[in-house]
Amino acid sequence: MSGDGGPQRYPIRRQPPHRRGGFVTPGRALVALALVGSLALLLYGLIRRDRAQIPILSAGLVVLGLTLLATGFWIGFGAFRSARDGRSGPALAGALWGGFCVLAGSGALSAAIVLALIWESA
Repeated sequence: MSGDGGPQRYPIRRQPPHRRGGFVTPGRALVALALVGSLALLLYGLIRRDRAQIPILSAGLVVLGLTLLATGFWIGFGAFRSARDGRSGPALAGALWGGFCVLAGSGALSAAIVLALIWESA
């Protein structure tokens, strides 16, 4: 076919369909466990009324903040991969959601720092 001067035909390389992420992976299970644990620790800290209340709240906010920061960067890298593959919708949604997670994680960490400073001064 290459000797007759006509256009060469290459076989169409089809990519497998993109699998949606609706299944549970170890990373997702770990993030869910950390989120549930930190929220439970925050709820326990809000219910408890003694000298250990502020350290418990601060610890819960630190775990929540670190989890949200890690989740935000994880989602952001996924958005980058989606954009590189040409899927602009999931890339935009992932960038927005990842940015929200990073902002919420930063807020939780700064609230934990403020609570720790209040605890040290009292």
